[in-house]
Amino acid sequence: MAKRQAACTHCGRAFQVEEAQAGRRARCPGCDQSFVIAFAPSADATPEQPAPAPSVTEVAQLRGLRAEAVELEQRRERAQAELQS
Repeated sequence: MAKRQAACTHCGRAFQVEEAQAGRRARCPGCDQSFVIAFAPSADATPEQPAPAPSVTEVAQLRGLRAEAVELEQRRERAQAELQS
C-alpha cells in the first residue's frame, strides 16, 4: 500500500497514512482531537478544466427561453387579475 501525507485538521500535525485510510476517522496524538483523514490533491493530478463558454446559438436559445418564461408569467398574472375582478 502506498502512503501519503495527511494532516490533522485541528493542529496541522502531519502524518504518513496509507491511502486506504482516506475517509476514516483518526485521533491525532498531538492534540487528541478526532478528524477525518483526507489527502491534499497531488501535484501530478490534472486540474479540472473549466466548462467551455456557451456558443452563440446556445446563448440565443437561453435568452429566448427567458423571454418566453417572462411572457408566460405576464399571462399568468393577467389571468389571475381577470379572475379576481
